[in-house]
Order: sequence, then C-alpha cells, then structure tokens
Amino acid sequence: MTSKRVAAVTATVGGLLLWGLNAPTAEASSTVCKAARDVQAVCMTIGGEDGHVVNVSISGISYSTKAICDYSASIRTSIPGVMGPYPVWSEVTGPLVCSLGLADINIHIDRTFPTPSYVCGRFFIAGQEQTAEQCIKLTESKWPWPW
Repeated sequence: MTSKRVAAVTATVGGLLLWGLNAPTAEASSTVCKAARDVQAVCMTIGGEDGHVVNVSISGISYSTKAICDYSASIRTSIPGVMGPYPVWSEVTGPLVCSLGLADINIHIDRTFPTPSYVCGRFFIAGQEQTAEQCIKLTESKWPWPW
C-alpha cells in the first residue's frame, strides 16, 4: 500500500492560499488547512488509501522567526449513525520541544473505517487550541473495520 500526500498550501504571488473547506472528502489521503491563532496556519494531512488511514499529521506553520514550543495535537474519528465512544489519539511534546517554521505531529492510526466516516484533528500551543477542529470525510472504505 502506498501512502499519498496532497499539498494544500499553495504559494501565490500575493501571499498564501489556504484550503479550509468544511469536511472535504478524501479516499483517506487529503490535506486541509485553516488560519490559526498563534501561527499562520494549521494543516491536517491524512495518509492512506481506500478508507484505510495509516497516519494523520497535524502541523502548525509559522513564517515568523519565533519558535513554536509546547505544542500538541489530538485526533478523533466520527462515524454517523454509530454511537461512540470513538477512538482518540493524542500526542504532547512538552515545553522544551520547539520548532522553527513547522511544528509537526505525526500520529500512527493504521485502521480502516466505514463510509462515511470523519477524521477530525486539533492543534494546541501551550494548551490553547489554535483553530476550530478540522475534519476530513473519508470515502471508498472497505468492510469490516477493526476496532
């Protein structure tokens, strides 16, 4: 199985174009970006194919010289018509971990989800959520889905 990554941040002559539609659809490989509070954008990328999510990467992107420190992310799934609880994955870096330009957290999922399902993510700096939760709707999945 190959993992695809779709670039969603596109440089333009006038600045930066960010894709940030509500719940874009994907065959498990997609990226969505939104403007954020303390960084310029937060992007979430799902890697996988055919409804199988291999990993989810959430990144804070900054074009300033100020370091991004004490960042964390959480991922949850949502399946319409199925009562939770849904699996939640999270990772915290701590106050001593800093990045310049790109603070990236990659969370390994390795599960197949039914359609329609949503994978939603949040990015935090020092405990403060940087943008509203971002969700990507999965399509083209295979049954059965292991939990």
